[in-house]
Amino acid sequence: MSEVLGSLLVLDGHLRHAIDIVRSVGRRGFAVDIVSAKPRPPAGYSRYVRDSFLFDFGASLPSEGLKVVRGLVESRGYDVVLAAGLDGTGCLARSRRELELLTRVVAASPEAFCTAEDKHATSILAESIGIAVPRTLAPEIVDELAECAAWVYPVVVKARGGQGRFAYANSFEELHRVYRGIAEQSGAVGAEADALPLVQEYIAGTGHGYFALCDHGRVLASFMHERVREVPPSGGPSSMARSFTDPALEDAGKRVLGALDWSGVAMVEFKRETSSGRYVLIEVNPKFWGSLGLAIAAGVDFPWLMVQLALKGTVEAPAGYRDTAYQWLSMDIAHSIAVHRPFLWLRDVVRGVPNDFRLGDPRPNLALLAQGALDVARGRRRVNLAGPSTGRPGPEGRSTTS
Repeated sequence: MSEVLGSLLVLDGHLRHAIDIVRSVGRRGFAVDIVSAKPRPPAGYSRYVRDSFLFDFGASLPSEGLKVVRGLVESRGYDVVLAAGLDGTGCLARSRRELELLTRVVAASPEAFCTAEDKHATSILAESIGIAVPRTLAPEIVDELAECAAWVYPVVVKARGGQGRFAYANSFEELHRVYRGIAEQSGAVGAEADALPLVQEYIAGTGHGYFALCDHGRVLASFMHERVREVPPSGGPSSMARSFTDPALEDAGKRVLGALDWSGVAMVEFKRETSSGRYVLIEVNPKFWGSLGLAIAAGVDFPWLMVQLALKGTVEAPAGYRDTAYQWLSMDIAHSIAVHRPFLWLRDVVRGVPNDFRLGDPRPNLALLAQGALDVARGRRRVNLAGPSTGRPGPEGRSTTS
């Protein structure tokens, strides 16, 4: 780096797409520090990261998270604080007023964040403005699962909040076992009604995302994509995706974010239903998303735009974006192995499809590959690995492409 133009603190630096954030702002001359919930985060190996601090916002009280961020801002004088993930974004939303006295943040109101993070509240809001949502049961007690006996299977069981906690049930009998597992993962066993998991109909279709940077519900910059390959193949984070444009998707996404009066970045996730062609809202991902690198490659650099908004109150948003595909190498290698085509990923590298490897900043990618190999060695499996027995494509639930 040459001249340092300012300094930035990135929360949730352990996430894969934190790499995209630190590269985006770091290459423009900002000194970047990260706060990670895990030791040795891949983003911490970037040439653009100055220091890495260890703190888990998701496992701590909100007051503790605010204390940590405030302490770092006061001691280091950061010009802007961003968050890569849900936990850090929640901290900024809840603490926005206190932090605005010390630094620059762009964050939604606590009320908007709570609605966006709660899948049931999001569904209710979407229905109120005429957006299609899956048929949903939000039980107050587990006995209410009996209402699902006549549903068409498979169905999806998902935690009301948080990330990644979802599974398929291929029969009413299986539903009880799956529901219990998701409830235990979510800490909802014996909890209040609003903590119990949801049951939703399975929407057969293709996954699409509408991504935007907003200021009080007004969209300043946006992007759309569709998934090409996922890990696991039954439904999960994108290992390859491509840019996409559809006015109907844009309209639906804008309406949801406008109804939330949203400030900051968010992904609105839809399924385009095969039988009807309509876009069905799956959920709102109220943070930066896992497939952020695709938007940047297509010309919509959301992290840099968010820094502009924080510092200047305005953004220089592009008029459009390039039509391109994008590959996440470590993820696509995992996808290729899962579908028993171990060199599928290499075909697209040879074809010159843009990917997340940077010759000028290679160490984060090497760390991701090492992390993936370690996960395989430990035998980790996602709860939805098998997917629906019908073989219909996922995903449902909060993605991490997301």
